[in-house]
Amino acid sequence: MLKRVDATVSENPDGTLRFTYVTVDGPGTVTTQGDVTLDGDGRIAKVALAGTWRTTAKGRLDTGTFASTLELFDYGLPVRVERPTDVVPLDR
Repeated sequence: MLKRVDATVSENPDGTLRFTYVTVDGPGTVTTQGDVTLDGDGRIAKVALAGTWRTTAKGRLDTGTFASTLELFDYGLPVRVERPTDVVPLDR
């Protein structure tokens, strides 16, 4: 995905990877940056990202920020997923 958005990727002094990219969608832009931490086996262990967005879609300038952290672990363990019992189907 980082290649698709032409992200700049570099290595931080602590060995984590830093990425930055900008996406443009009509009257809006989103600037995203984050860090990727690998585990001892070279697999993604954590992705922390933050960004800012701005748009003039409604004829005025609106801006905001966001942040998210994803942690991955227990690679290779079996997983059982059950559908939630309180799902309400969406009529289309």
